[in-house]
Amino acid sequence: MSWRAGLLWAHVLAGVLWTALWGTFFLALVVSGQSPAERRRLSARAAGPINALGGAAALVVLVTGTGNLVALARGGWQFLSGGFLLVLGAKLVVFAAMVVVLHLVWAAGRGGWAASADDSGSGVEHQFSRMVVLYGVGAGLGALALGLGLWLLGTVGGAG
Repeated sequence: MSWRAGLLWAHVLAGVLWTALWGTFFLALVVSGQSPAERRRLSARAAGPINALGGAAALVVLVTGTGNLVALARGGWQFLSGGFLLVLGAKLVVFAAMVVVLHLVWAAGRGGWAASADDSGSGVEHQFSRMVVLYGVGAGLGALALGLGLWLLGTVGGAG
């Protein structure tokens, strides 16, 4: 395997990990038959590690994505179509949105709902519900980013 292929695989696997973490956590919180208080306790325990892994995956995606672009640039930009650049721009916008969602779920995790997981007040439940929706949005954005990545791969003919 060439170093470019390894870099591309690291990029893809980090993106899959990030998306799978958010998607699995979202589904666990939405479809579980637990009471709202039990779901808040679960999320209070799991959100920190999930956010930390998501943050690490985001960093790997950023570094490997930059490395992939540098590798393409070394081969010459002239063979990249306008469509490639358009999809790349869309992918960068999606990545930026995912980073914003990561920041928001991190902030929500530090909010009062985690400290008061047994509280059934409407403010705590609203903040918790917002966090759950953010994980779902993040998973959807991740799926979109992975799809755009496949599209990009098809436009440049693979990892070489």
